[in-house]
Amino acid sequence: MYFLSISTQYTIPPLNTMNMRHSPSVVLGFLLVVFGTARAQFQFNMDQFVAPENAYGKVTIPANTWAEIVQNSSEGISPAEACLAPSTPGFLAGYQADYDGDGSEEMWLLYKNTASTPPCNVLAVIKMTGQGTQRLLDVLPLPAGEALIRPIHTLNEGVQMYAQCTYTLPDGAVESQGIILGLRESSIVIYISWTQKSGFRDGIRSVQVVKAALSDINYDNRKELFLDFRTHEPGNGPLKEKNMTDRYILTLDYLPNHLRYGVYDSTGFDKVQQASTLAKSGERLLGKASTRDEGVVKIREALRLNPFLTETRVKLGKFFLNLGKYSDAEKTLLVAREFDSSYPKTHKLLGDTYLRLNDMQKALECYQRYLSMIPKDLQTLDARQARINVNRITVWRRK
Repeated sequence: MYFLSISTQYTIPPLNTMNMRHSPSVVLGFLLVVFGTARAQFQFNMDQFVAPENAYGKVTIPANTWAEIVQNSSEGISPAEACLAPSTPGFLAGYQADYDGDGSEEMWLLYKNTASTPPCNVLAVIKMTGQGTQRLLDVLPLPAGEALIRPIHTLNEGVQMYAQCTYTLPDGAVESQGIILGLRESSIVIYISWTQKSGFRDGIRSVQVVKAALSDINYDNRKELFLDFRTHEPGNGPLKEKNMTDRYILTLDYLPNHLRYGVYDSTGFDKVQQASTLAKSGERLLGKASTRDEGVVKIREALRLNPFLTETRVKLGKFFLNLGKYSDAEKTLLVAREFDSSYPKTHKLLGDTYLRLNDMQKALECYQRYLSMIPKDLQTLDARQARINVNRITVWRRK
C-alpha cells in the first residue's frame, strides 16, 4: 500500500478555519433545547454513514448568544467571519458529544443566517467547561447556500462530523461538496472534501457526479473512504452510461500524522471498464465446479479495481451462501450494502444468511428492509420467500 498526498482538487479553498484555542472562557446563559426533526437530504450515498438522528444530543443556542460569544472573544473574529448581520435572527443548531476523545463534550453548531447580505453559513465548536462556562474553540465559514451537518464515525478517536453544502457559482453552475471534519487540539480539521458539479465545458453541458462509500475492506478496524467520480456530457438529456466521458475511483485511508486522507489507489476509466469485463467473466465461471475458484479470483480482482460493482459483489455473496460459507457470505454482503444500500437483493440475501446463522433479529430486520424497498404486490420468488420468513420469525418470537 502506498500513499500520495491529496490533490488540491479535493480540498475546499473557501473553508478557512480561525482557531480560537486561546480565547478566554465566556460565561453566558445558553438556551439548550432539542431542535427540529426534519430529515436532512444527504447526497453522495452518505445517508447510510451518518449517525442516526438520536445518536447524539441535539442542542441549539440563540443567535444573539452567538453574537455575545464572538464579541467577547479575544481573537478579533469579525462579524462577517461569524456569519453575523446587524440583526441576529434564528438559532445555531447542532450536536453535543466528545468529538476529540478528550473525555469532555463539545457543541458543534451550524448557523445559517439568511438575513445577512449575502446569506452565509458558519460552523462553530464550543467547549463545555462546566458551571455555565463555555469557550469558543474554532469557527469554519461554509459556502453560502444549503448546508447541513451530522456526526459520523470514521476514525478510532472521538467523533467526526460530516458537512454538506450545495451552492450556486457566479456563472450559474451548481456545486455540492461533501466534507469530513475532525476536532484536534481545539481546531477544526478538514480531513477530506470532494465536489460534485454541473456546468458547461466547450459549450456542452457537463455534469460530474460523485458517489462515496466507507468500508473496512482491508480489515484494519478503520473504514477506508472510496470516491467514485463520473463525468457526463448529456446535452439536454439524462445522465447515462453512454454519455459518460470520464470516470475514476479513489481509494483513501486516514493518515493520523498528517490529519488528512491519502490516496493509496486510483482507478481510471480504462481499468474501470476492465473491471466490468473481469466481473462478467468471473460470474460465468462461478456456475461450474471446475471453474468456480477461477471465477472467485476474477471477481475479487474486478472488485479491487472497482469496488462499486454492487451487483457482482452480491452475486459473490450469494455464491458463498449457497456453498454454505455463511461467514464469507455475511462479510461480502455487508460490504455490498456499504457501497450501495439501495439495492434490494442485498438485504434479501443478508436475511437468508442471518437465518442460517440463527440470528433471527438481524434476519427479520433485513427481510423487512427488503420488503420496504419493493412493490407490495410483487410476486417474485424472492418476495414470497421474504414474506414467509418474516411471518415465521414473527410467530417464532411470540412463542
